[in-house]
Amino acid sequence: TYCNTPQHTATQHTATHCNKLTKLKTQMMTILGAKGETLLKRTHGKMINRVITEIYRNPTTFALASGIAEEITTSKEYDKGYIIYNRFRSAIRYDTLCDQFDSADAMVDKMAVFTEKYEFDDEFTEHLHMTDLMHFVLASKIYSRVLENATSETSARMHAMDVASKNCGEILEKLTLNMNKARQAAITEELSMIVSGAAAVGAK
Repeated sequence: TYCNTPQHTATQHTATHCNKLTKLKTQMMTILGAKGETLLKRTHGKMINRVITEIYRNPTTFALASGIAEEITTSKEYDKGYIIYNRFRSAIRYDTLCDQFDSADAMVDKMAVFTEKYEFDDEFTEHLHMTDLMHFVLASKIYSRVLENATSETSARMHAMDVASKNCGEILEKLTLNMNKARQAAITEELSMIVSGAAAVGAK
């Protein structure tokens, strides 16, 4: 259906991307939304590590994205991560993209340049601030991508309903025209019978 097109497209890109990374020893997948799990469970079920189904039940918040980011960075060690999502372009167009993000260790190394400009009380405080900053960066990326994806899906739904409404209007017009033709034909037939009957009576 029209409504599922963005989800199906993102799912196909996810499956294709996973197939390209077959050389990796371990692949894990965190899916946002129950439909993604349904579409990928048969072919990539072993890779699914976590399914977050409540992502679109309520308005998406940064707190939810922060929880997802913290869970990703603390639950498992990984070398690279990828976010596959739909970016909104217009009411009838969206692009399916794949954004890469570094591992927790790689992000900490990149932030080391930032820490050189500031002084911290001790190493523990520095590590704590860097961990929070790393989670914030990843949460911001996840949050923006989730919003883009939700916008694309909502736009697709609105377009589908608009097309359905137009189709229903056209069908209604055709049925009304056919009904009017059938009614007119019945009236014409009845009038013909009356006229013929009156003519026959007059002839007698």
